[in-house]
Amino acid sequence: MPQAVVPVVSVVVPLYNEEGNVAPLLARIGALIDALPGGPTHEIILVNDGSTDGTIRAIREGMRVRPNVVLVDLSRNFGHQLAATAGIEIAQGEAVVLMDGDLQDPP
Repeated sequence: MPQAVVPVVSVVVPLYNEEGNVAPLLARIGALIDALPGGPTHEIILVNDGSTDGTIRAIREGMRVRPNVVLVDLSRNFGHQLAATAGIEIAQGEAVVLMDGDLQDPP
C-alpha cells in the first residue's frame, strides 16, 4: 500500500460570505505555490464559517478542480479566530500559513 504524501505547506483560509472570492483565491494560492522551487506539496484548507451565501458551493467546486483543497464546514458562524483555529487543528503540513480570504492582501 503506498504511503500518503504529507504536505509541506498547509494554507488555512477562514471564509465568511466570500462566494465570489473562492475561485480567484484558489487560483492565486495555487499559482504562487506552484512557482516555488520544487513545487512543494501543499493543501489548501478552506474553513466555511457559517456563510449564508454560496461560499460552500464555491468551495465544493474548487475541490472538484483542485484535489488538494480541504473543506472544514462549521455548523454556524463562530468568528474568524475560531474558524482559523479549526483549520489549523486539521492542518497536516510541516508549515502552516494563515491568510484571509477577501484578497485584500496578496497571497
